[in-house]
Amino acid sequence: MNEKIVKRLEDIVGAEFVSTRADALLTYSHTASMAVKPVIPAVVVVRPANATEVSQILQTANKYKIPVTPRSGGSSLQGEDYPKLGMELPEVLHLTEALQEIIKGKKLKLNLVDKGAKVTYHDPCHLARATGVYDDPREIIKAIPGVELVEMETNREAAMCCGAGGGLRSYDAELSKKMAADRVKSAEDIDAKIIATACPFCEHNLIAGAELINSSIRVVDVVDLLAESLK
Repeated sequence: MNEKIVKRLEDIVGAEFVSTRADALLTYSHTASMAVKPVIPAVVVVRPANATEVSQILQTANKYKIPVTPRSGGSSLQGEDYPKLGMELPEVLHLTEALQEIIKGKKLKLNLVDKGAKVTYHDPCHLARATGVYDDPREIIKAIPGVELVEMETNREAAMCCGAGGGLRSYDAELSKKMAADRVKSAEDIDAKIIATACPFCEHNLIAGAELINSSIRVVDVVDLLAESLK
């Protein structure tokens, strides 16, 4: 990372809240995947304290053409909530929205992943109900050769929460995992081999839910599934 950019970020949030340490970069990896290795690390981690700092960080990133990956609910927070507070931000897209535009432009050569595999998509609460992103992740799945997109009984606006959100995982981990297990069972009911999602919290909790009921179903981030088709 350019030292000039790091210094600018330090000026915004304070040097103690900017890190380029290897352990921090791995922890806040933009892959955010529990299933695919190796994890692709970020190049700098910034911890803003308020909306004003977020606005300044995004403006800096936009100026220097640096990709920004918010964690989990960050897309809905930055794309929906901050503008209501009068914060001036560049366009905020979730990674699946940006990738779908690239796929539509036929800029990626996608290869066969798992011929005949049924893939179902779990809608993350923040990304779906809060932000309205339903179609882009599904279009990415449908663009991957060899897989078939199938829908669980509850999906889109009616999708059942995986149990990881709202602080439930911290408050009652067992209930949270049982909710995830119920979601896994819903995927098994339609003979899905893979559950794809677009939130690291959902991915982590659905994996825990699958383990709870000894399910062999695979849980993966949509972006990682797409990456597999590029190999």
